[in-house]
Parts: sequence; structure tokens; C-alpha cells
Amino acid sequence: MFAEACMGYGEGLNHHAHNALLLCNRAARRCKLGHYEKVVEDCSTALVVRLSYIPARLRRADSNAKMRWEASVEDHEVLIQEIPVDEKVRKRTRFQSQDLNEFNHD
Repeated sequence: MFAEACMGYGEGLNHHAHNALLLCNRAARRCKLGHYEKVVEDCSTALVVRLSYIPARLRRADSNAKMRWEASVEDHEVLIQEIPVDEKVRKRTRFQSQDLNEFNHD
């Protein structure tokens, strides 16, 4: 089901390669499939098209959290600048920063 959706979004992107919404939606389906590198690629492309596209940055941060803590923390720090009143983003950034510091000191 998710794989078919990815293919559908891919076909849409063949016609509208710079559609941030299609890229972000395909990234959501790829995330469900566990294809985190592809999620990061789609979200990064969406962010080139729309620099302040919060859903793409959130999804990329979540996928990076499964692979690269540093990149995830960087995305969360940008999100704090873009949506400073979002306590959920602040907590996630704080916890990831703490985890990264503990990992680096072990």
C-alpha cells in the first residue's frame, strides 16, 4: 500500500518535479516503509523549493533521528527559530541534544 503510494507520488513528480507537497507526501510514505535515507532526500529537495516548509523539516528531523543525531538536532534548532512557541519541538530538541552529548562522551 505505501509502496504503491510512493510510486503514485513519483509519477506526479515526473510532471511537477519541484512540488514540495508531493515530495513531502512521498517522504511520509517512505518513512512508513523505513526508507529513511530517501525520506531525507525528498525532504531536503522540498526544503530547496520551499525553505520554510515546516512539515518537510519535521519529517527530515525525525528520519535523521533514526540515522544521524547531529543532523536531527540541527533541523530542530532551525524549527525553534521558525516556530519558537512550539513546546513539542523544544522538548524534542532538548532530549536529542542531551542524547547526543551522552553519546559523544561515552
